[in-house]
Amino acid sequence: MSKIQNKILMIIAVTGMALGLNACKPEDSKAAKVTDKNYTTVRVQKVEYSSYTDYIELVGTVKPIKTAKISSETGGKIKQFYKEKGAYVNQGEIILVLDNDVLKSQLDAAKAEYDFAEINFNKQKAVYEQNVGSEFQYLQAKYNRDARKAAYELINNQYERTFIKAPFSGYIDEKNYEVGEVTGPGVPVVTLVNPGSLKITTGVPEKYLTDVRVGSNVVVTFKELPDVKITGSVSFVAKAISPDSRTFEIEVVIPNTGNGIKPEQSANIKIVRQVYDKVLVVPEEIINQTDLGEVVFVARQSDDVTVADMKTVNIAGRSDNKAAITAGLESGDEVIVVGYQNLVNGEKVKVIK
Repeated sequence: MSKIQNKILMIIAVTGMALGLNACKPEDSKAAKVTDKNYTTVRVQKVEYSSYTDYIELVGTVKPIKTAKISSETGGKIKQFYKEKGAYVNQGEIILVLDNDVLKSQLDAAKAEYDFAEINFNKQKAVYEQNVGSEFQYLQAKYNRDARKAAYELINNQYERTFIKAPFSGYIDEKNYEVGEVTGPGVPVVTLVNPGSLKITTGVPEKYLTDVRVGSNVVVTFKELPDVKITGSVSFVAKAISPDSRTFEIEVVIPNTGNGIKPEQSANIKIVRQVYDKVLVVPEEIINQTDLGEVVFVARQSDDVTVADMKTVNIAGRSDNKAAITAGLESGDEVIVVGYQNLVNGEKVKVIK
C-alpha cells in the first residue's frame, strides 16, 4: 500500500474517532443530568418546644345589648317628630307625639270638673265637721270628687300615651313612618339602639360542647378594623343545640369605646380551647392526610445521603395556620416545609437554605 493510501486511511480513522466522541457527549451529559436530579430539592425547619394556644375560630355578628322597636299602645295619626333618624335621645325624652287634640280638650274638661268637685267636697267637709250639713251631702260630695278624679286620671293617661318616649338613652336607628301617617297599636314606629355596650353572637359546632363555657377567654378582631383587638370572655352559652345547624349559641359582651364597631358588623372570634406550655409546633400546611393517618416528612441522614422520613403525628390542635404535635416528632427534628407535596418515604432529598 502506498504512503498516500496510508495517510488517507489514517485521516479517515481519526475523523471517525472524533465523530464517535462527539456523538457520545450528549448522552454522557444527559446521564450526568439524571444523576444530578436524582433527588428532590427541599427546605427544612427545625422544630423546638414552645408555648401554644389552641383556639376555636368562628365568625359572629355584633349586636347592641340595648335595642328596642318603639311603638304606640293605642295607634293613631302621627302629629310631630321631636327627634329624627340618627338623633341621640335621653331616657324618658319624647321621640314623637300622635294626634291628641281631641283628647286634650277632653282632658281640659275633665280637669275643670275635677277641680270643681274638689272645691265642693272641701266645702261640704267643712260644713259637716261643724255638724251643720248632713252626712249624705258630705258623702255625695266625696263620691262626686272621687269619680271626677278617676275620670280625669283616665283621660290624662290616654293623653300621656300619645307621647312616645325613649325607654332608655340611645340613637334612633330606624324611622318607619312620617308625620301625617297612621300607625296601629304595637306597630314599630322607630328603632332605638344604645351602642354603648355590644355583644357578639355566634353558633358553635356541637363537637365543641365540652370546650366552651361561660367565662371562656375570647379574642375578638375585625377585618375592617385591623387595629382593633378586644379580649373578653363568653357571657352566655345556650342550653340547647339547634336541630338545623347543629350549633349552640353563645354571646360575648364587649365595650364600645368609640373604635368604630357598629351593630350587625362581622367579627372574628377566637375562643381559647387549651393552652400548652411546652409543645412542638409546625406549619399546618405541611401535614398530609394518608391511609396511615396524618403525617409529616423529616429530613434524615442515611448512609451519607439525606432522605425524607415520613412520620405519623398526633395533632392536639390547629389554629393560626399552625398545628400542635404531641407525638411523632422530637425536638430538633428538621421537618420539610418546602417541597413536601409529592415526597415518598425514603426518597432522596437535597436541603437548600
